Amino acid sequence: MEKQGTVISVENGMAKVLVYRESACEGCHKRCDGKCAEAKPMEILVENELGAVKGDTVTLYTADKEINASAVLLYLMPVVFAVIAATIVSEFAGMVTVAIAFFAVVAICFAIVIALSKIMKNRGLLQIKMINIESKCDKESSEQKND
Repeated sequence: MEKQGTVISVENGMAKVLVYRESACEGCHKRCDGKCAEAKPMEILVENELGAVKGDTVTLYTADKEINASAVLLYLMPVVFAVIAATIVSEFAGMVTVAIAFFAVVAICFAIVIALSKIMKNRGLLQIKMINIESKCDKESSEQKND
């Protein structure tokens, strides 16, 4: 997956890039009363291997396989395990206990997902890379704007 963004700061070999996360409704070109089609800003910290400067427009890349694996971990795993736990507990206990077990398993799964995502990030398995500088910022004009 490739995404374009704007470098908003550079420090210690890292670039903070502002990208806009697309919504599920954005691709269908239909109007949505719930404002779900609005793109939401997101800041991403990436290694600045290309030497981008503040104001540059850059392209970021993440492998689709990594995105899909993260989505399965984040959304599917907690629900599947919670349904299994609720089914097992329902054989032995009342509905209140089933509900407590369901939400407890969801909470535990999300904690596991957060821990796994940190491990994956630390091992370089969830890498976002800057692959191209689309347009260079004119340093003089950007410095004049900041004055």
